[in-house]
Amino acid sequence: MEQAANQTSPPGSPKKKKWPKILAGVVAFIILAVGLAFYFTAGMVGVVEKQLEFLRQGDIKSAYGLTSKDFQKATSLEKFTAFVKQYPSLSQNQGHTFTTRTIENNIGTVKGTLTARDGAVTPVMFQLVKEQGEWRILFIEARATGAGTGIKGEEKLLSLVTCEGVEDYRPVNITDQFNPESPKIHVVAKIKNVRAGTKATGVWIAVDALATPNHEINRSELVFEKEGTGSAHFLINKPNKGWPVGNYKLDLYIDGKIAGTAPFKVSKTALPGSSSR
Repeated sequence: MEQAANQTSPPGSPKKKKWPKILAGVVAFIILAVGLAFYFTAGMVGVVEKQLEFLRQGDIKSAYGLTSKDFQKATSLEKFTAFVKQYPSLSQNQGHTFTTRTIENNIGTVKGTLTARDGAVTPVMFQLVKEQGEWRILFIEARATGAGTGIKGEEKLLSLVTCEGVEDYRPVNITDQFNPESPKIHVVAKIKNVRAGTKATGVWIAVDALATPNHEINRSELVFEKEGTGSAHFLINKPNKGWPVGNYKLDLYIDGKIAGTAPFKVSKTALPGSSSR
């Protein structure tokens, strides 16, 4: 007859601690998760890196060839060329660091920074979509910091934020997450060294919330009357049926030249908030 023996520790002997094994298991899981994330997103990162290489070589046409059909429908080669010229950090990139790479609803997102020849660091975001099994670039965003992305001349963009309200040109409840029922969405820009007559234009873009990518939904313009540091306030009201869920942005132009971009997102998980103005 077989007997099962239960082994116990002798009186006074220390019991083996389990936490090192648990910790090792957690670390192994994290390493595995990170490894899988890099494996599944390596393809789209490779496309972004290839486009950056083309831009660095001055091969605009090949870089444009890595964009999606929807991107090309909304943006011609001429417009793409103009965009690259507005953001020299793209063509002058000498290095990059991608800190975020995700895939959600068949849309890949790569976020990070570009390092330019002069050492300036520019935050960037690329969104990609698969076409015939290959990743193609759907959207490119470069923030208004770093090489060549600021305003030429004396004006300097100090800040550009999205928020739920504005009081005396000061943003209230700064956020980049809005609900479909948010009554208004505000953007406040603070600009240094503006001149009397300087024009600030805000262009509202639905990046992927509508059937047509990068669709312009509204724009407004204001003229500064005094020199010095000024603030520009842009707002847009909720559509009758609410905001379609997705990614949006406001492109800020100063005297017709791109100065910065304020991206934001509409999702059902965000609180509706309230507008103070």
